Amino acid sequence: MSAADDVWEPLSTESGVTFAAFADAAPLMSMSLADGMAVGYSVDGVAHTRGEVQGSIITYSGLRPSADLELLAGSSSVKEAATGPRRPRPAGTHRWRRTTRPVTSRR
Repeated sequence: MSAADDVWEPLSTESGVTFAAFADAAPLMSMSLADGMAVGYSVDGVAHTRGEVQGSIITYSGLRPSADLELLAGSSSVKEAATGPRRPRPAGTHRWRRTTRPVTSRR
């Protein structure tokens, strides 16, 4: 992966995938789709922690007291894994927010 302006981009993916440098960014992950559309998501209420890149994996450690987040860039996909609990798990849930570009119908 390479860094450009606090955005990480995998070097060898078919679709345009980007990851934010910090876990609290919106969007955290964005992937280009066909016809100029894109999908992305972020995680609400997480710590401002910088991602650490190793190969095609970016890990956001300590984004919550009980969880780290790993994102793995495939050639045309992104796989996410919440890891833990290395620390005691607090009550509550993790809220994910999905974002998309506007979609226009065609005939």
